[in-house]
Amino acid sequence: MAKRNADRVRAETGGGKRHEFNNARVKVRVPKQDDKKDDDVTIQSDDDVPATTSNQADFRPRRHVINLVLDKRGREIKPPVEIEVELLPDDYSQSRGPNDIKMAYWYDGRWNLFGAKHGFRVSGTNASAPGSAFARISVWGDPPISIG
Repeated sequence: MAKRNADRVRAETGGGKRHEFNNARVKVRVPKQDDKKDDDVTIQSDDDVPATTSNQADFRPRRHVINLVLDKRGREIKPPVEIEVELLPDDYSQSRGPNDIKMAYWYDGRWNLFGAKHGFRVSGTNASAPGSAFARISVWGDPPISIG
């Protein structure tokens, strides 16, 4: 399994780290954990993404973003990890507007939408002024994330 570390890791004020994955246009903020253990976040290359085919009405992936692996798999992450995915002009042009942009993770044979419990939100309004999609996670395995 080919794993690649972040292109840049920066210390955060108050503890924790920000991992930046330039090729995926993703930033992952790992706050200092309540259990005093810092988590390493690595990225898997697209070649290692498992087949994620599903015939779902609520989500159709248009762009694979990243396959995050956290070393606290299956255990609670406190405070939550924050994911920021830079949106591309195509993400807007292939949707009906910013409210139509969705982000999901693959788990249990289907795409699961990031929603209110993840603090999911989209900034930016259109292809001329693209923003980002944001989500928080507090329990994680190692599923791929896609924009749809």
